[in-house]
Amino acid sequence: MNNNNIILTLTLLVLMALSPKIAAASAPFDVSVKINKRTSYTLPGLEMISFSNQEFMRVNTGYIHRGNWVFSTMTWEGMGTNLTPYHWDAQPSVSSYYLHLADAGYRFIWPSFTLILGLQAGMLHKGDVLGPDGRYVDSPDDNYFSLGFMIAARWRIWRFDLQLETSVASTDFNVIGSTSFSLAYRLNKKWHIGLISENASREIELCTSGENCSYSYSLGYTALFVARKISSRLFLRLGVVVSSWMGIGYLETTYSFKRDFKSIYISIN
Repeated sequence: MNNNNIILTLTLLVLMALSPKIAAASAPFDVSVKINKRTSYTLPGLEMISFSNQEFMRVNTGYIHRGNWVFSTMTWEGMGTNLTPYHWDAQPSVSSYYLHLADAGYRFIWPSFTLILGLQAGMLHKGDVLGPDGRYVDSPDDNYFSLGFMIAARWRIWRFDLQLETSVASTDFNVIGSTSFSLAYRLNKKWHIGLISENASREIELCTSGENCSYSYSLGYTALFVARKISSRLFLRLGVVVSSWMGIGYLETTYSFKRDFKSIYISIN
């Protein structure tokens, strides 16, 4: 990895540490480093959705592209309380995480359309959840071997880039997943503008029957952004979150919160 790639990776990590609310990173579409004629490597990525002290975070150490095949080197995605370093005065708590032990996908490539279908295998962890009343929901720690899937699609037509991604892993009624949608317009080779929306959700099975057996929460946002090219393949995106939302609770007693124009969006991809 050359010096420019090292600097860009460190910059991403710094931005993630300083970003007060929301940040995102590269998808498996983007190839950054050529290893040989058939093999390429996508730089590590980190993304986060934050609502007050409830957060979703995904850390990926990079993707290997071998021909039309895509392999994830390692991915951790989790939801919990105070996961990020700017909550210095609070004790972090991870209510759930999914550790990807093996991911593999295949790319179907057409002139303006790319589709990636992938399978995931890993460990799904279930732990305590901090409810809206400040008390922890009684959910004993447990680990499950879980399978998941990933679907990603990119459509490029004229100056527009449309991108959709979905990732879900589950065991019985224990589920963690995320979806994202983005639409970018290329003003020229160096500047883009666009809209992005992302949502992460978690469902935890607490018992086998009854209306208070399934506890769930979700975090999401929609942001407008401006992107500036900072290397031959990478763009820095900065924007404002026009809407963000959180839902948390049991099926029959879900609490919902909304917040507007109080977050920022940062991304390098």
